[in-house]
Amino acid sequence: MVFTFRPARGGPTIRDTSTRSNAAWGHLGRKVDTAVKKLEDKGWVRKDEEYSRTESGQLGDRWRLTDAGTAALES
Repeated sequence: MVFTFRPARGGPTIRDTSTRSNAAWGHLGRKVDTAVKKLEDKGWVRKDEEYSRTESGQLGDRWRLTDAGTAALES
């Protein structure tokens, strides 16, 4: 799952919670800000309107594939 988190320090960050990282805030997952923004520009992903919880209990905005994104992956 991919979420936007707003940690107490620093700005919002988009993380893939299925993959851990040894970098700062790595316990939240691997940083994927640039990749998600590119997919959003193409219309392949969208951010949910409500906060969701991750498996570890953190709150954030969840990103989901759109129909166009699903079709692009299937082709």
